[in-house]
Amino acid sequence: MNKKIARYLLIWLKSTWLYSKPVWNFVSLSDWLLLSVAVLITNSIGFLLSDIWNATFILMNVGCFFGTIVCLMPRHDEPLINAIKGIAFIGLGGVVGILFSGFPLLLAIVITGGLFLTGITYSFSINTFLRYLFCVLAVMATAGLKIGVSTANMFLGLLSFITGMAIVALIFCL
Repeated sequence: MNKKIARYLLIWLKSTWLYSKPVWNFVSLSDWLLLSVAVLITNSIGFLLSDIWNATFILMNVGCFFGTIVCLMPRHDEPLINAIKGIAFIGLGGVVGILFSGFPLLLAIVITGGLFLTGITYSFSINTFLRYLFCVLAVMATAGLKIGVSTANMFLGLLSFITGMAIVALIFCL
């Protein structure tokens, strides 16, 4: 048990530093500390929930990273609304990837259509472009992971990922 806690503590410290380090140049010291606290809180919740499902900690940890990206995306409206829209797009892409993973032709059409919409929005809004791009990446990632993993575990993993993003967004974007 002590080795498990020590390993998680090392991951907490590394991810807190690595996820907040690029932000150091863009935000004030107080915002950087707030982001660091958000990552620590998210990883703590992931650690507590790792007894339910082993991958929860890792997925919430990766969700921290994407939550940081979503909060720092160029925005034309309130940061929290921007983060909620980004999380919704990634969640939608994940659900579509899970549901359509058994239908390769339909999945190819969804990915191609998503990339087409991504290309169209590039000239209009960089924020919308990034949201569509993250949505398409979520479709591809979840469809690729679906092989050999039960649908229930896929949805549990997506929920862990989105929870990690949401915690960072709620703490850091407010």
